[in-house]
This record gives sequence, C-alpha cells and structure tokens, in this order.
Amino acid sequence: MKTAPSLDPVVSHPLKPQQTTMRLTKHLFRLALAAAIGAAGLHAQPVLFSDDFDTDTVAQWDVFNGSNSGVPDFTAEFHYDYSVLGIPPAPNATGGTTRGVKFTVNKNDDVPDTAGVCAYPKGRSFSGDYALRVDMWMGYNGGPFGGTGSTEYGIFGLNHAGNKVTWDNANLPDSDGVWFAVTGEGGTGATGDYRAYEGLLGGPPFRLGALDAGFLDRDGNGTPENEVNPSQPLTFPLKAILPAPPGETPGAPGKQWVQVEVRQRGGEVTWLINGFVIASRQNLSGFDAGNIMIGTMDVFSSIANPREQNFTIFDNVRVVDLTGVPPLPVVALTAEPTETRESGGEPLRFTLTRTGDTSPPLTVNLRVWGAATPGADYPALPASITIPAGQDSITTSITPLDDPQGEADEDLVIALAPGIGSYEVRENVVVRLVIKDDGDQPVASIRAVKPVAYELNPRRVGRFDIALNTASLTALTVPLVIAGTAVNGTHYETLPGAVTFPAGKTRATLTVAPKNDAEINPDRTVQVTLQPGAGYSLATNATATVTIRNDDLPPGEVLFTENFDTDPTANWLVNLGPTDGVADFFFDYSTVGIPPAPHSAGTTRGLKL
Repeated sequence: MKTAPSLDPVVSHPLKPQQTTMRLTKHLFRLALAAAIGAAGLHAQPVLFSDDFDTDTVAQWDVFNGSNSGVPDFTAEFHYDYSVLGIPPAPNATGGTTRGVKFTVNKNDDVPDTAGVCAYPKGRSFSGDYALRVDMWMGYNGGPFGGTGSTEYGIFGLNHAGNKVTWDNANLPDSDGVWFAVTGEGGTGATGDYRAYEGLLGGPPFRLGALDAGFLDRDGNGTPENEVNPSQPLTFPLKAILPAPPGETPGAPGKQWVQVEVRQRGGEVTWLINGFVIASRQNLSGFDAGNIMIGTMDVFSSIANPREQNFTIFDNVRVVDLTGVPPLPVVALTAEPTETRESGGEPLRFTLTRTGDTSPPLTVNLRVWGAATPGADYPALPASITIPAGQDSITTSITPLDDPQGEADEDLVIALAPGIGSYEVRENVVVRLVIKDDGDQPVASIRAVKPVAYELNPRRVGRFDIALNTASLTALTVPLVIAGTAVNGTHYETLPGAVTFPAGKTRATLTVAPKNDAEINPDRTVQVTLQPGAGYSLATNATATVTIRNDDLPPGEVLFTENFDTDPTANWLVNLGPTDGVADFFFDYSTVGIPPAPHSAGTTRGLKL
C-alpha cells in the first residue's frame, strides 16, 4: 500500500447541461433499443482482433514505456507461462493453456521511480460500436490491502493512436484515448483504486473526477464508489462485486482472474469487471476511434517488497464488433421489507428485475452470507433464481424460522453474482435483510462438572458450571442459594450469592475449594440452586451438588498392647533362623543413647532384635 504523491492532479471535467441531457437521452435510447429489438439470444459479435499469446506474438505488438527519471524501468514478456507462478488458466483460455503477456514496472533496479508500460497491437484501428475484452490477473506483495510499496495499476483503454506510452505522468508532452486503471489490492484511500482518464493532445492525460468519470453510486449515499478500504463493511458495493474469496482483498481484483471489458456504444464508454458496470459515461473526449491498449503503471515512487510479487498479466485479448448487437439485460436486486421478526412479522422479500427482451427465461446467480444461518434462521436460498419467460421480474419471499433462543439481530445479505455473457449489473447489487428476535429468553442451567472435592488435597477442588442456552443482549445476573451440610465460608472458600453473565457470554464457573480441619466428621455436601429472575428462565437442572471428602479418621478399639516395661518374653513366640539371632525383650535402649519413644510414659524399655 502506498500513499499519494504530491503530483497526481485530478482534473474536473464537468458536463454542460445539454451534454447531460444528451447523455441521459442516449442511455434511455439504449434501454429502449434493447426492448424493441427483442433478440432471442446473444447476437453474433464478429471478432475484429484477438491474441491468446499461445505463440510468441511480440512482433505483432508495439510496446512503449516511460518513467519519471527517463530511465527505462519495465518488462514486457509475451508468451509468458504464468503457470510457473501457480496461476490457473484464464477464464477464456482454450484447452487449459497458460500463456499470456506479463508487464512489470519499477522493478529493474533499486532506485524508486514512477513508471508505466503499455502495448498496442500493430496497425490496428477500431471505430463505431466495439469492445475490448481481456482476462487480467494482478499480483501484489503482502496480504489483504497489500504490503510495502504494493500499489500499482493495471491499465486498459480504447481509441489510442498507438504511438506513445500511456500512463499517469504530468510530464508527458502528448496523450490520447480513453482509458481506465485499477489497483490489485485497494487501500489507496482518496487517491482512488479505480480511475478513469482521457487523453489531451499536446499535454498529459487528465484523470476524471468520480462523477465525471461515470463511477456508479450503488449505495445511494451521494458518493460514487471508486476506492476500497478495510473499514468498509462487506456489504459495500465494490466488496459485494469482488468478494474474498476468490480474491484476497474484498473489493479489489488482485490475485484472481477477472474479465475486463471496455466498450463504446452509441457515444458512451463503459468499463465492466466480470459483467458489473464500474463506470459509464458519454464520451466527450474527442477520441472516438483508434487502437486498444493494455499495460501497467506505478504512480508511487517506492518499490514493492518483495518486488517479484507485483505484476499484471493479460490473456485472451479480443476486440468484438457490437454493431447491431442489442445490449445484454441489466439485472437489478431490490428488497422490501428489509427487516422482520422471527415470528409474527411480515416475510422478507427480494425482487430480481431485468431490462430488455423478456421472451426467454433468464437465470440470475446469487451469493448469500450473513450472521443468520440458513436452515436454522431462514430456509436456505438457492444459488440462482430464474426469471421466467415473459416476465421482467420475480419476487422471492423469506419466512424466518423461529427458535427458542434469545439472540441479537441477525443479518442476511444477498448479492448478485456474475452472469458474464448473460446479463450485466449496474447500481442495485446487494441487499441486507435483518431478522430480529421475537423476545426469546435465555434458559439458565447448572451442573457439577467436578462433583467431588478433597479436604486434604488443595488441587482436588469441586466445580459447578452455570450456563445460558443463548447469550443475553445485556448483562444478566442469576441469584443463587448455597446450601448443603458444608458451611459456606467455613468448610470451603466463600461462594457468591449470584453470578453475572456479561452481555454476549453464556458460561460462568463456581469453584469449591475445601478448607482442611482436624474435625472427624462424615463427608459434607455443597448444594447450589439457581433462583428465578428477570430476563431468563430456569432449566429443569437448576440444582447441583459437590461432595467434600473428609480426611480425618476416628480412634479405633485397642485389641492388643505391649509397652515392654516389664519382661514379656513369656508372652511372645520367637522363631529364629538357622544362623545366629537374638530377641532381647525388656531391652533398655537408653544404654545406647536412645531417648524415650514418642508413645512411652518416659520409660526406655523395648524389644531389640
């Protein structure tokens, strides 16, 4: 990730009132044309140019480069086998081939610089309604949102002269075409991860502001989406369009194949990724015919680390003629209502609509996620829904599944997934639905998970586990009654009279730590009973018991005694072995310096063997 340089002007390009009217009129005309033509299927799109790079076609391309220092700092490898990087075949590859063109900039030495490189097919010029389509993979160093020096741009455009380098540099003496740029990992902030440019004869290209560039305001907050950052929710439109996975950074196209299209039709220029419209505007640049362009640029003077992880690969370049080809349907996703309760509320509903010819059915792909669990909180949704033939919309109802658990609001997010070649998507990309709890209360229970404690062994404590079957939205206190034959605070460390569950927590523990004493008594018990209270109910197992084992024994009955204070030889039977042995009863052990035994009455007589 890099910070913005001081020289990166964003030149405003406001539309005049009559231009705004013309733009709107042409957009409405395009939609009307799609409905009027009523094509039964995808019309033929003649291929005007293509290169799959399966052979070395470097001689068929013109490559131009530039750097701020004037020192060439780029690579352009045609017929590059990207499988050596672990990259799978591109979406439009034939037969699983893995050859493309790989561009890098600002990697050839250790001197940080800004640089760009681009390529044009030799001797080509296109006009009228046509589209550039290409598969693109952008590599970058670091994890989500990149690492040190990671931000670079893949670039692509239309209507170029094809005789000069195209990139964002204020020192360029001349520029042309209409082109776009995107970072692989996002996170550039206000400098923009998604950019739009127009050439300027006799000067450098200028970058259009977000509104003038035609970036869409999909969430309706008044700000077109052209940058992504970690703080945005996953429902942010760009993150819904480019989720992770399959990519790594939500909202950015890096570390995955994406299908890029730049087209001009009816005076409008439109940029799409995976069938999602990123930007669309009337082409007022004056550049309405020329060559196509692909390449990469680094507008930040820092070197990626490790540098070999940053590159842009293109594969399967095609230019197709759109003359007479009706636009694809535009699919939109809306919802009403957007929230309900588990039980007793109105079902949630979302609607898919399409423009254009309604005679064939249209299958629309969906992506679903959120805190709500399919099959538990709502019936699982299919991966796609078909708008029937003859209809321009279909509405699906979702009736939440009730459960006995008290829980926080849970969301269900539905987003449109790509339908490349079948439909396109503009503003209405994602909806967030909310399922609210219907007032279920947590249920409290208790069990003795260590039901025996030992008075003599401090490591052998008893333990109660108190649980809620579901978390409370606020802190919850459960009163306790402590009973049993053991006395709280006397025979074991004091237990509290209540336990409190912080909001969101479902477990609490009570430890029974016995106190050792010299009393001779039976085993004692500790009984804990949960008490009713506000905000919860009690399970059937609301009482549990821990037993404290006693370690003291009562005195036993004396069955035999001998203190040897008189000579008891006649009272004992002595068995000697075959060798010498002595059994000296009534031996005075004080003669050998031994003091009286612990249980003697001060006498020093005993048995010596």
